[in-house]
Amino acid sequence: MGLALQCLGVVYGVLPAWAQTETSATEAQAACVANRISPTVQRGLVLKGVDLSKTDDFWDRLKFIPLTRDKSVYLTLGGQVRGRMEYFDQFQWGASEPKQSDVYLLTRLRLSADLHATPYFRMYVEGKSALVPVNRELQGGNSIAYYDQASLFNAFADIMIPFGEQANVTLRGGRQELLFGSQRLVGPGDFTQVPHTFDGVQTIVRIGGWTVTPFWTQAVIVNKYNINTSTSARQLFGIYSSAPAHLLPMNLDLYYLGVDNATAAFNDTFGREKRHTLGLRTRGKLGQTNWDFELEGAGQFGTVGSGSIGAGMFTAVLGYTLPIEDLSPRMYLEFDYASGDKKPGGASALSINSTPTVTRFSVTSTTSEGRTSSAPTPASP
Repeated sequence: MGLALQCLGVVYGVLPAWAQTETSATEAQAACVANRISPTVQRGLVLKGVDLSKTDDFWDRLKFIPLTRDKSVYLTLGGQVRGRMEYFDQFQWGASEPKQSDVYLLTRLRLSADLHATPYFRMYVEGKSALVPVNRELQGGNSIAYYDQASLFNAFADIMIPFGEQANVTLRGGRQELLFGSQRLVGPGDFTQVPHTFDGVQTIVRIGGWTVTPFWTQAVIVNKYNINTSTSARQLFGIYSSAPAHLLPMNLDLYYLGVDNATAAFNDTFGREKRHTLGLRTRGKLGQTNWDFELEGAGQFGTVGSGSIGAGMFTAVLGYTLPIEDLSPRMYLEFDYASGDKKPGGASALSINSTPTVTRFSVTSTTSEGRTSSAPTPASP
């Protein structure tokens, strides 16, 4: 839900009446997804050319700050303040130490600055502070999954090279979140207290309806009290492509993901992990109806130490959007499967995911302006 709200600008202050601009909410959301960065809202794309004195949202003045007379250079400021109370009763089935039950508060602050200098150059910087004001006394305590005192979360630059009206290449380098597809396998995990981020490069190639993104990154390791740095011992790389299937009313995502982890440990198996994932995702609508669908499957192979990897996952989603004006609530049924070892412990197999087969039913609601009021938690990576 946090990702959907951020991408549509609700937490930053969205212009209540989208009709006041010429750009639709759908186009604004597409622009956010195309930039492949979840914490920022590309409100400048919407507000450029709009008389800000006539909008009824004060925060719009921070989303588009022109720095030149022709407004080709502008700054967008953003942020997020989040608090979450968590309560567990008999955590880990009562096996947690030092306490089995606990209640505690999590807080997180994110502040960002997004500089656009013409359509061809962009710099984005964001800081983050994730705290646990009241100590978490369950198993794990205030670990790096919950506590990151102050860190540079994003810091990257984009250079866009146009090749006519239907093609361009964006070169991105620096510290960045990775967001691909449904984020089942690669995503920042924004719902968590300390999301993931990487140091590396992306090349985002757009040709016609195709978007092809080869990337190479190193994982950023959280240091609770000092500056976070990346390590060459944990590398994530691959290529993610997405395009409409012109013969059918749906979109196709094809991807390859590679992992090179120098110090992996799974149950009793230790050593260098070299994992490769091939996947396919498709999504679309059923004709001219209010029904929609999503299918995704992936297989993994490789090695960890002396053990071999053989794993797979599959997801099927069927949704229906109710024709209710101004709300457009959507109900959906989701089936998730991920392989696992046939027996606990040992090295008989190394799975993509230890999650068993899951069937999920949920309801989301989206207003006519495209603002999502609730959304599901994606499957665990």
